[in-house]
This record gives sequence, structure tokens and C-alpha cells, in this order.
Amino acid sequence: VVHDCNEGVRSVERMEELMQLSKHLKFDRGIKTMPLYSSSRWLVKKGKLTELKPEYFNSRSIYVFIFNDMLFLARKRRLFPQHAERYLLLDHCTRENVRLMNTEALLHLPDKFSAGFCMLLTLLSNHKQKKISKLIYFTCESDRHRWTEALNPPQPERTSQIIKKIEDWPQVVVKWSYTAKQNDELSLEVSDIINVINKSSDGWYQGERVRDGEKGWFPGNYTVALVPEFMRNRANDRHAIMSVYCV
Repeated sequence: VVHDCNEGVRSVERMEELMQLSKHLKFDRGIKTMPLYSSSRWLVKKGKLTELKPEYFNSRSIYVFIFNDMLFLARKRRLFPQHAERYLLLDHCTRENVRLMNTEALLHLPDKFSAGFCMLLTLLSNHKQKKISKLIYFTCESDRHRWTEALNPPQPERTSQIIKKIEDWPQVVVKWSYTAKQNDELSLEVSDIINVINKSSDGWYQGERVRDGEKGWFPGNYTVALVPEFMRNRANDRHAIMSVYCV
């Protein structure tokens, strides 16, 4: 019941988000206009990234919109400096034609950029049916993890692998509430228990909320680790998990 209610709320929020975005996005000259709003489309992640131009020893900001079926690249519209959400669409492609990969082409980067946070964003077939690549710099490890996950979704795993990972997940309890600021983040309420799936070196955790199964990233310093006595019933939990995943 909780899951169904969450899905209903999320569906409405997704439609409202697309309607707002369609008002703030303008297609550049030479790019065929396409309808953004669709009942089967939703926004996965959006944000500003830094594109490096090693040959010129400089960088520029690009705005990336990842949908479940499309990728949009845009810049802020200069004619509307007072509007933070006005964008000019520069390029797009379908999600299956997007790759985000580590690259060895990191020579001669400016000293202020760490090669460990650089990746190559490739559109195999853009709106002109051409292959283009952009060298992207991420400001921290959690950003790199989150964008990589959004652009390169993990492949489905076997049931045995899922259960094994769940058994190994550490748990944390929420000490301070937190409101998600991005689509891939998880809102926290005091006393929520979270199964931690991943951790980044800059203090962000990826986890699954126990009460409803919602997943996302959150700041780890809003939580504290559960001590062993809170985990006495893990054997029973494992049985319950198996009954769900092994249907």
C-alpha cells in the first residue's frame, strides 16, 4: 500500500516537473523541436557540469538533463539573466546512445583539475546523427558516482546476488531530517533506518530506506550507525527479504 501511494505521488510530481521544464527550455536554431511532455517520460537527474577544453586550457558550464529515454545538453539563456531556470537546448540524443567512460586522454589538463574526477561523455548519435564527445570534470567523488549511475544504469542482478548484498549492507539511523534537492537523492526523516549500499569519500551515502524501499543518495553526517543490538533480528529479516525476491 505504501509503495502504491508513493508511486502515485511520484507520478504526479514527475508530470508537474516536465510541464515546468517545458516552459523554461528553448530549442536552439537548427535543432528540430520535439515535445518534451509525455506520460511515459520523467526526469532522472539534472544539473550543471563542467566541460573541459584542454586545447584551450579553459572550461565552461553545461546543463545536463537526463530523462528515462533522452539526454539533453543545454546552456543558460543569456537574454534572461534574471531567470535561473531559462535554458537553450544545444543537443540531444536517446539514452541508449549515451556513454560515460573513464578516459586516458587527460594529458595537459590545468593543474586545478584532478584527472581522477574527469570522464568522457559520448553521444554516439546526436540530433545530427553524429558522434560527439565532451570531457567532463566532476567536483567530487560523490558527483562522479551519481552522474555515472544516472547515465550508465547498472544491469539487473541475479536473485542470489541481491540477497547476498542485502545481508552485507550496514544500517544507519537518521538523526536529523534532510529534504532531497535532486531527483537521485533520498529525503530523510528522524528515526528512519537506511540500508547503506554505497559510500563516497566525501561523505555521501547511497541507501535504501527500510520502511518503503525508496533508494537514493544522502549526506552521511545526518545519520549514525546502528549498534549491533539493533540488528538481532537480521536472520528474520533475511527470511522476509528472500520471500520477496524469490517469488
